[in-house]
Amino acid sequence: MISETTFSKKFTSFWSQLLPNANNYIRLVNEAMVKSLYAPEKPVRNENVALCNTIAFEIFRLVRIGELQEGDLRSGSIFSSVIFNKLAKDCESKLKIFSRGNSMKLPLLKDELLDICSIAIHMVKYFPAGATDITFSPKFEGLGILNSAEGDIIFADSLIEVKAGFRNFSVNDIRQLLVYLSLNHYSRSPYIIRNVELYNPRMGTVFEENVERICDDISALQPSDLYHQILIFVTENNFIELPDT
Repeated sequence: MISETTFSKKFTSFWSQLLPNANNYIRLVNEAMVKSLYAPEKPVRNENVALCNTIAFEIFRLVRIGELQEGDLRSGSIFSSVIFNKLAKDCESKLKIFSRGNSMKLPLLKDELLDICSIAIHMVKYFPAGATDITFSPKFEGLGILNSAEGDIIFADSLIEVKAGFRNFSVNDIRQLLVYLSLNHYSRSPYIIRNVELYNPRMGTVFEENVERICDDISALQPSDLYHQILIFVTENNFIELPDT
């Protein structure tokens, strides 16, 4: 069994045949289709980017579901709270499971706390205040050799993948969205998803597109036909995912 992220990053031959226009498409996305919201937030220490991003996302989530106050975030008082200390430790432990957490440097610097605060505020401002149709961590059932997976956000009828690295969007990001859409298509209780979105609160960039249009642009296939090709691949092949070393 493998994760959706591993599947998205590997099997280049399969993806190249399925999405023959993907490389040209992502180049066009980054050059002309991305909407710029504000200036990028440069990381303080590259080793801690994933940790700062993860903490910022969790703070944003807690503010949106009412477990933290936006005023405490803006004033900075949140960083001396018990909730933040627990949240930071939980995020640190979560990341240490994966290779991206191996090089983290702790404790966090004051500028990194400001970095977290800034990204979380950007996210809070991005989603309309009072919006009730936000689903955090939407769950998708596994399929074939693909493990079950969790996306980032479904807002109204849009599947939103949040990317917070200091980089442009990549082909792998598009593939990951397609994997989620495929898992959702074959789920017993699928979400209604008509649009997809890549949102990077660190870079201040967003790309959004209709599902049918993006499938046609990168594969010349209808969504259901594209999902079927992924279904065939993940059900007729068998893989063993080894832990990172």
